[in-house]
Amino acid sequence: MRRSGAGRSGGGGGIGLASGFYQSIVLCERSLTLNINKSFVSFYQNCNLVQFLSCYMGHDIQKNGIQLKDQALLVRKILKFLWFIMLCDEDACQYRLISFGRPANQHKYIINGNEQIIAVDYFNDKWKFPLRYPHLPVVELYHSNDNNRLYALPMELVAVDKGKPNLQTITTEQRTEATRKTLVHPDKCYRMIQRTHVKINQEKTGF
Repeated sequence: MRRSGAGRSGGGGGIGLASGFYQSIVLCERSLTLNINKSFVSFYQNCNLVQFLSCYMGHDIQKNGIQLKDQALLVRKILKFLWFIMLCDEDACQYRLISFGRPANQHKYIINGNEQIIAVDYFNDKWKFPLRYPHLPVVELYHSNDNNRLYALPMELVAVDKGKPNLQTITTEQRTEATRKTLVHPDKCYRMIQRTHVKINQEKTGF
């Protein structure tokens, strides 16, 4: 039997649905097929947030930055489902990302009670760590076991923690869409089989 993929679709938040079938013995329009519909989730490697978003968005944010209209969309579509770690945190606690802030060369910290200092100067003077991407926004993180205290850090000091996202309950709309996509009729199966058959022949002959 041959596994033939019909396609896949995303449900948002790392949820997806793959559909296809196993074609049994005889390749004909009325041959028996077993439809396979499998849900799947994505897994993420432990990588720097700047690198992760550059890959996700398909362009180098080190050069082009992130437009304001995209920031809220990124949080809503993907970032709120992930765990993050601070690269400057020895305890390696997991944090949630809640929003983007101002660029690191504009964001201000308050130290010594009421003294303000720019994030770039803070890390350069206090930690001897010159920021490589001061034009990129800081991100606001929180930890539920820390009274939801907010931490604003430059993106280059934040990494996506490896593992799968924390998935939310599937909505009624997602369930309806999944049900619709799992219905593969015989004529559609036949066309899919034929496409696979033609593709295999083309790969063998080269044309």
